Amino acid sequence: MSADNYTFINEKTLEVFVCVASCVCDHKKHCYQCQKMACIGKAMTLRKAITIAERHGTEYGIFFRLWCK
Repeated sequence: MSADNYTFINEKTLEVFVCVASCVCDHKKHCYQCQKMACIGKAMTLRKAITIAERHGTEYGIFFRLWCK
């Protein structure tokens, strides 16, 4: 069974989220904020945010924008 997730890093806040890759929003088409499942950390630098994301393995990798398939 597929994991169907990716990691999102918000470059402004340096928060790191695990997101679901399949579109899950039912109140608005492509409401990307609904893709966020959990915040897994917040960093002081972009390099540290990437390190947090790398520790948390996801199927589709690390992204700097929200998306869904």
